[in-house]
Amino acid sequence: MSQRAPLKYNALPPGYTRLLRVLSPAPSLRCEIQEYATDDLPEYLALSYAWGTGQATESVSCGEQALQVTPNLYAALHEIGMKEEFANQCIWIDAICIDQSNGDEKAVEVKRMEVVFAQAQRVVIWLGPAAEDSDLAMYELEELRNIRSATSKNVKIEKNTRAELRLANHPVWPAIFKLYNRPWFHRLWVVQEIILAKDLTVLCGGRLLSWAAMVSFATALMSANSQVLVHHIQKLGRAAEIMTSCITLENLRHNRSSWFNLESFVYTLVVTRGREATNPLDHIYGLLGLASENLRKLITVDYTLTVAECYTRVCKIIIQLEPALWLLTMSSSEHRDPELPSWCPDLSSRSNETTAYAFYAGFKAGFLHQAVRRSRVEVFDDDRAIRVPGFRVDMVKNVAQMCLEDMAHELETSRSGLASQRWELECLRLVQEVSPALGDISEAYYRALIAGHFDPNTPVHLNKSLEQEYFNSRQSWSDVDRLVGSVFSSSATTDPPARYTRAIWTQRRYKFFNTEGGRLGLGPGSIRSGDVVCVFYSAAPLFTLRFDPLNGKATLIGCTYIDGLMDLDTMPEEVRGADEMFCII
Repeated sequence: MSQRAPLKYNALPPGYTRLLRVLSPAPSLRCEIQEYATDDLPEYLALSYAWGTGQATESVSCGEQALQVTPNLYAALHEIGMKEEFANQCIWIDAICIDQSNGDEKAVEVKRMEVVFAQAQRVVIWLGPAAEDSDLAMYELEELRNIRSATSKNVKIEKNTRAELRLANHPVWPAIFKLYNRPWFHRLWVVQEIILAKDLTVLCGGRLLSWAAMVSFATALMSANSQVLVHHIQKLGRAAEIMTSCITLENLRHNRSSWFNLESFVYTLVVTRGREATNPLDHIYGLLGLASENLRKLITVDYTLTVAECYTRVCKIIIQLEPALWLLTMSSSEHRDPELPSWCPDLSSRSNETTAYAFYAGFKAGFLHQAVRRSRVEVFDDDRAIRVPGFRVDMVKNVAQMCLEDMAHELETSRSGLASQRWELECLRLVQEVSPALGDISEAYYRALIAGHFDPNTPVHLNKSLEQEYFNSRQSWSDVDRLVGSVFSSSATTDPPARYTRAIWTQRRYKFFNTEGGRLGLGPGSIRSGDVVCVFYSAAPLFTLRFDPLNGKATLIGCTYIDGLMDLDTMPEEVRGADEMFCII
């Protein structure tokens, strides 16, 4: 057989879309690609899959030409071609239906992807070839969903699982956890693809599974009694985070009609940080399908920009539009592009500190209870700096050398009690430095350790038993709290010490500090003596700034909690500095 010439794409006419059809899956994979008027498309499937880093080493015949694809995509096309229910159906696949070598076409088609996935008859999720007992996992997940559907959707997993599944050494447990850890679950693009889909089917190897079955299992496991989770915690790994993400995506999918606004888009940026994308710019472009029409008009898809140029440009647009300055709460991260200004989040990096301070209902540091939140940030096209209105409230005096995250290894060993006590003693040393004028030191201390909250939605209401709860909780670091932290909702337990322990661990990347004004608080891991704590008008949390004494410009360190200063209504007048415009670079 003569070797086919590489496929050459014709220019895609405006208003047209390419679709692929598998003609024969074996003995060699043969397909055809046709162009259709976008307003007259046949019914089609859309493929959601992981691009991966593999080279395009597999050849697919397209008439007299050959298309090179990755082994993973080749396997997906083969399995789709083998399924009778997919026979003769058109398929939209980004790597094939968009000419990836044509930057102009790519920019146009990327903006249309939300329409492609929203109009598809079904979105097929390809998890990859069968491996590591995936057939067993797929079968059991569907069976468990059938059992839950036949009983009650609220039945906990230990009550609806067959007896052999409950056995710790049953091979289905590692098989299921490995299935949830497959590369597809870590992709950024799947967020848009899942939320916009009419119908979803999961394909792994030759087995099909409903998306609802995967969500059902994740929901059951995440709401299960903690003993079940502790029993299998070492096997879970990142699967616990992924399962929670599946639940979040499904919730967004069912509420997508209310999601095309600026607040929702910013929240999407928050929950997708750390997800994998081949191009870091897709942490914005890959989510535009979830943005409002007005915002999409303001953002130009341009893959020639650097990461810093793209993120800074888009974040300047957002920060002028969204009133609550949520974007500034995202600035801290594990890794940062050094070219980014300090206020601009590196959206491709997992957040190093929690951004939940922005969403705590009890935090109103920068706005009055009934006030309309309106951003008055100044942004200039030719300047990396932004100017934010607000005032100073205090200065950091001394900071604990460690946070709980620093002692993660010790907390995962038998030395966990010693590690937590060592951290506690260092915090107490800072408490002893605080002026007695603060009032009840103990209440301020216990409240500061958890940033004023048991969970993101419930402010702590202190009472006489709180002190005893804390001293009980420090002895009960459980595997669940240590390894997966705030993944589990407060409904998982009603035990106060366990709830308090979980709340402390949620703040594990923050450092305890005291202030020149005699107060206690929690700040980002990079906070240090001399940093200034400020209020930004219209923002919920406090923020820490580090000023350059030579030019007066500031670096944004991150969100901060100080006991007694989180509500503008009740903030003591004497702590409020004069209004000023902070120049943040």
